[in-house]
This record gives sequence, C-alpha cells and structure tokens, in this order.
Amino acid sequence: MMMLRKTSLAEQARDALLQAIVTGKLTAGARLTEEALCAEFAVSRTPVRDALSRLEADGLVERLPARGYRVAHLDLEAVEQLAKDQFDFFIEQFEKFVHIAVGFNAKPGQVNGGKTQVAPAA
Repeated sequence: MMMLRKTSLAEQARDALLQAIVTGKLTAGARLTEEALCAEFAVSRTPVRDALSRLEADGLVERLPARGYRVAHLDLEAVEQLAKDQFDFFIEQFEKFVHIAVGFNAKPGQVNGGKTQVAPAA
C-alpha cells in the first residue's frame, strides 16, 4: 500500500518561501508582509503566519515590529546549521520509510545497525 502525505497550507507556504530564500529569489533583507504573501499564495493569514513563525524559528526570517518580516542575513555558520538540520530531518524520514518498507522489522535509528550510511552523490 502506498502512503500519501497530506501537507497543510502552512507547510506549503513555508516550503514555497524556503525555496525562494534558498534559490535567491528572496534575497537577504527582502521585506515580507502577510498581506502580500496571502495574495501571492491565495490563502488566509493563518497559514502565512504559521509559515513565517516556523521560518523565524529556523532563523531564516526576522520579525519587524509593526512592519512584517524580512529575510535574515545568514552567515556561513547559519547556512551550515540549516543544511545539517535539513539533512538530519531527511535521514529521520528515510529511516521511518525503511521501517515501514521492511515490514516493521527495523526500528527508526537502527538502520544498518544504528549507523545510517548515505552514499556520496555521483
């Protein structure tokens, strides 16, 4: 049986904003307002607020009191930490997938004897 993952509007908005930040479509210092994002994504304020709050917690955007948000200026250490966090999340999700795919014979964190191995990209 194939499992489908539902994503909320907040997750979709966060993913779109993250993609725009990572690709440089939104540059450091770019101002973000709830109103503009609601119009761009055709959603209400709640998913946009949730997405911005998550990005703020990740250090990717900064809240500007009474003015909205702006894309944070990231240094090399922040970018490395973000990449590590994303990689760790990917590994966690991969281990859950393996756990399901092998009929629950392996437990998350126990893939390859507790050592997750990822081959380098070719």
